[in-house]
Amino acid sequence: MNYLTDVQRAVDYIESHLDDDVTTADVAGTVGLSMWHFHRVFHAVTGATIQEYARLRRLDRAAHALLETRRPIVDIAFDGRFESQEAFTRAFRKAYGMPPGKFRSSGRHLPYLGIRRLTTARLRHLQGGITMEPSIVRKAAFTVVGMEYHGRNENNEIPALWESFLPRMDEIQHQVSTEGSFGLCIGDPDYKQTGVFRYVAGQAVTEGATVPDGMVAVTVPEATYAVFTHRGTLETLGQTYDYIYGTWLPTSGRELADTPDFEFYDNRFDATSPSSEMDIYVPLKVTT
Repeated sequence: MNYLTDVQRAVDYIESHLDDDVTTADVAGTVGLSMWHFHRVFHAVTGATIQEYARLRRLDRAAHALLETRRPIVDIAFDGRFESQEAFTRAFRKAYGMPPGKFRSSGRHLPYLGIRRLTTARLRHLQGGITMEPSIVRKAAFTVVGMEYHGRNENNEIPALWESFLPRMDEIQHQVSTEGSFGLCIGDPDYKQTGVFRYVAGQAVTEGATVPDGMVAVTVPEATYAVFTHRGTLETLGQTYDYIYGTWLPTSGRELADTPDFEFYDNRFDATSPSSEMDIYVPLKVTT
């Protein structure tokens, strides 16, 4: 599967629907991929979520209208699907560093706010903190019991989840091992319209283990995974994910399986150490 071609198809769809409400589910549907996986590929390649990309493209169009026409700013704002001129001004200032009126009078040359393309320089930048070639492993089904978060992790909710979970970890009975913890990333269809996902911080348990109050149990099916080792602090974890979904996957010839991906933390992990290591498991369809 050519994921870069899929991203371009998605971009073309967004460009042709800038005057409409563009949902993540609609865009993913145009390329026939699950919302969860395609969202990650799209973000890794473009540097923006689908909604952010559409907003930036509308702002880019508005910027051209400001310089090339004398239309009232309020009309340009409504054309960009902003609910008010004030909301448009806030978004425009954030993107261009000045309000729309000042931008119009400055005659400023327009930067391009769209897709961020892969380059050799970017690839080299990403190489330092990750394994370039993953190991491919087959892992049997397993069950994790832990604490769950629903959201977009916009305000560091996942680190906060781990802070809440770690003191309660010993409440989980029948753990397979106390030497490693799992962070499951799950695309939940109940949240596909908003891009919200589920994240479970937990421990692997034996079959039939009880679930403590305030926790959940999730069974991950047997699957084949590409396993990447992230080296460094959590500050650079996003770069590792960008490499996996934006560089390795589009050039690997492999396809994502529609099962959870997950992070595995063992005694190599130290959140503050530059020599810290943790593993990322990305599910793949089995090739024949």
